Amino acid sequence: MIVFGVCVGDREKYETVALPSIRRVAAADDLILGAPGDPGICAVYNTFVAEARRHPDCDALVLLHEDLELVDPNFRAKTLRVLAEPSVGVAGVIGGAGLRDLRWWEARRTAGFVYETRFPVSHGAREADVDALDGMLLLISPAAFRTLEFDEVTYRRWNGYGFDYCLQARKAGMRVVVTDIDVLHRAKMAPADTKGWQDARAATRRKWPEYVRYSLPVPMRVRGAARALRARAWRPFSALGIRGLRARKLPRQPATDAQTLAARLTQTRLQFLGRCLPGGAILEVGGREFASAAKTAGYETYSTGSDSIDSWTAGRPGMRVDALLLWSGFERMADPPGFLATALEVLHPGGKIVMETPGGEGAAEDLRRLLLEAGFSIDCLLPVASHVYQTIEERRWDRNFALLERRPWPVLDSLLVVATAGTAGRAAGDEA
Repeated sequence: MIVFGVCVGDREKYETVALPSIRRVAAADDLILGAPGDPGICAVYNTFVAEARRHPDCDALVLLHEDLELVDPNFRAKTLRVLAEPSVGVAGVIGGAGLRDLRWWEARRTAGFVYETRFPVSHGAREADVDALDGMLLLISPAAFRTLEFDEVTYRRWNGYGFDYCLQARKAGMRVVVTDIDVLHRAKMAPADTKGWQDARAATRRKWPEYVRYSLPVPMRVRGAARALRARAWRPFSALGIRGLRARKLPRQPATDAQTLAARLTQTRLQFLGRCLPGGAILEVGGREFASAAKTAGYETYSTGSDSIDSWTAGRPGMRVDALLLWSGFERMADPPGFLATALEVLHPGGKIVMETPGGEGAAEDLRRLLLEAGFSIDCLLPVASHVYQTIEERRWDRNFALLERRPWPVLDSLLVVATAGTAGRAAGDEA
């Protein structure tokens, strides 16, 4: 069970941004709380803390701003997963370590990613241990909310409350972490509370001297000049090293046709996936190579080296993806119906399963029957040789890379199937 809490300053923004997104990701037994911010954000947050303590089965307290939209469909599963780690006290989406003052984004190390209404903002790695988080989203574990409260005396306004709570957790021996959850911050361009900020900044320096070590951040132009000087100083030595390497350079082995085929297949599969699913979360079963390429293309990727989805779902209860990919191995499974049933649980409604399997007499009909019985509708079922694989030459080289033999690469007799979860019925678009 999760308790969601929002301190409401703008009722219209709360009801149009934060509240609908919470309802999209919340479960039936989750509790959604919204309270006016007149008493101060720390006082309001402490009422949410007290409410979470009244529920013995509460696994997480989620505090967010009224202008924050939860856009990650796996928000709930990811939250419970990161807070299930015994050492974690507080998690969020952006933060910093090696703090200079209340401006965590000027810390010596920053991490996290957030979508802003103006543009996406990246602060570094999307998962990292930090000292303090941005207060737009705080995911608080039972270990933290049952022992810690927000400091109403020191932080009376809207600045510094989350920063202070994170440092309380650090002092208590808990970890503060940035985690990979997609949110959209619908930031408003409003006048800053300069006095409140300065008061919170001074109070933070007095309260946390062991964590906040003030120093001026090095300007970007100074760091750039330092890098240029180092490069200029090492240039003569680098040139000598390069000439030496060129003198000893060995013949370069040409890429084999197998490597060319693998790279070409990956790109063709990416293009095909882009037509089926332009973006979202994917799970590659039985491999990791395609997931790496898809991550570069902008997908949220997961992978499991085995042909079993159970090993992946064991540590991610409730996690769902938009597409499940199995490029080989379906024909070797001991329980294909069981695999498809588990795949249906892992996929969002309307999610896609994309598979390649060996062809042969009756293979298309057997595959169609298994998918329909499992609860999928078939989008397409195609001979893979005519759609994905491209025939190229197979070449053999001797030890000096002289060409010995070339012959046509064999055409692979396989099937490519794309099916949609949760819409079982008559197959459509079959071509095999």
